[in-house]
This record gives sequence, C-alpha cells and structure tokens, in this order.
Amino acid sequence: MSIRTELDDILADKMSGSTIIALKAIRFILKLSKEGRDVLPLLKKMQFARPQMVVLVNTSLFCQNAITQGRNPYDILSHVERELTSSIQNCATTASRYIPDGAKIATLSYSEQVTAAFELSKEKISYVFIFAEDVVKEEKHTRKRLHKLGVKSSIFDLGSAKYVMPDVDCTITGSDIVSKRWFANKRGTLRLINASNAAQVPIYVLTTKWKMIKNNVRLFKEKINEGPFERIPNRLVDLFILETGVLKSTEL
Repeated sequence: MSIRTELDDILADKMSGSTIIALKAIRFILKLSKEGRDVLPLLKKMQFARPQMVVLVNTSLFCQNAITQGRNPYDILSHVERELTSSIQNCATTASRYIPDGAKIATLSYSEQVTAAFELSKEKISYVFIFAEDVVKEEKHTRKRLHKLGVKSSIFDLGSAKYVMPDVDCTITGSDIVSKRWFANKRGTLRLINASNAAQVPIYVLTTKWKMIKNNVRLFKEKINEGPFERIPNRLVDLFILETGVLKSTEL
C-alpha cells in the first residue's frame, strides 16, 4: 500500500470522530517525518481531505506554517500530537464536573470528547439515550463503546426525543466546527437541542480549540452544506466545554 493510499484510508474513516482522525493522521505523518521524508504534501492533503472537519484543516495548516518558517517537522508534529491527545482528556475532565450522580444523558453518535467524558464519569452515569435520525453503524458503534464501559444505553429515533427528555438530566454533544455565532455537527443535532430546550434540559457541547474558526467563515458554511452536517446557533447551548475550560456562547 502506498503512503498516499494509507493516508487516504485514515482520512476517510467513517467511524471515528474528527479529533481521532486528525490524531491518527498526525501520528502517521509524524512517523514519516522521523524517517526524513517530505511531509508537506501529506499535510496539504490532510488540509483539503474533509474541510467540514476543521480540526484537520487547523492542525495541518499549523504544521505547514511552522515547517515553512524553518521549524523541525518532527518537533512540530510531536507538539500537535501531544496537544490533540491531551485536549480529549482535559475536555473530559472538565465535562465530568457537569455530570451529576446517577445522570441520564442524551447524546448523538460517536464523539471522542463525549466518549472520553462518559468513560471518566461512568460511575456517575445511570443511562445514555443515543438519538439518531437513521440508525447506522455510528450509533451502533457508540452503544458498543458504552457497553464496554459498563454504561447502559439504547438507541432512539429523534422523533421520540420530546417524550424522553423529561427523564434526561443533561444533553451532551460534540462538534466539528465552532464559530462565533454557530457550531456545526452531524444532522439531527438541532432537533435534539430543540427538544432539550423545550424540556429545560441543560445542553453542553464538547469541543477543542482546534475546531474553532475565526476566518473564512463563509467558506466553511458552504462546505457544511455539502456534507451530512448542519449549523446550530450557539445561543441555544448552555456551555461550550473545551480543554481550556468552559465558555458561554457570548464568550466565543
């Protein structure tokens, strides 16, 4: 298998969350940099592979810029690999403070930050409601992961969310992009958030600084429309939980 084909397979992963995909790609490119290979073409490939996943864009651009300015490729890739790894755990640690004992939680499909938070708080969680517009491999994968953690869960159609929400303590979801006014996640997120707000259930979005955008917002809007994603107004969310702490929508 060629290097480009192997990287293509990593970037095309449909089961993992975007941070895990970025982490796998960075680790693969890091290994090649240790062998003295030119990694800039691979980082550029990573940048354009799935533009709705901003963590791929931001990490690859960060590395490209540092390398073209003379930084050692292995050092900069190692730095980003450590940051991505710690961001998942630090986000989970902060999120665990907002999960009450005996919590019943509503969520969507697999997110590395959400799953890490569930793992860290598994003793506190009594049940997870996994909502989906269509039950596909992602939802089944999420339930399988929770089962391994010893956390009880079931998959529900999003149409039933309004009936389930009175039993829910909080809604936790991931994100692929976070801008000043909106964030993007898989389709169905807005329906879940609206049902949560109607039942006055607090909503937490787990994310990372690597998924935040300030420039080219219009371009990313267009890219979202091309994939299975949707934009959700930040004002509908109670807190955004990052590896660096928590932010209200007005603080983004």
